[in-house]
Amino acid sequence: MKKFARNQTIYIFLIFLILILIVGILSLPTKENIPGRDSGVFLYIGQQILDGSIPYRDIWDHKGPVIYYINAVGLFIGHGSLWGVWLVQLI
Repeated sequence: MKKFARNQTIYIFLIFLILILIVGILSLPTKENIPGRDSGVFLYIGQQILDGSIPYRDIWDHKGPVIYYINAVGLFIGHGSLWGVWLVQLI
């Protein structure tokens, strides 16, 4: 019985990993060169954070600050490219 449960856990993990890879591949930055309206705002504010601006004091949007800092980390990792943001989203 333990062997069956272990194999089942491995299969579930592999299926989960495959789904994550499929979603990651479908959202590659090479697919879209121009971000959407919301994504563009998040990226812009993330870039402004990297340039030293403070959200809600220097730049404003009505959403919570976490998404801006996630995009700032991605832009920092990718040296300003969308690949870093993609990698953070994949993780």
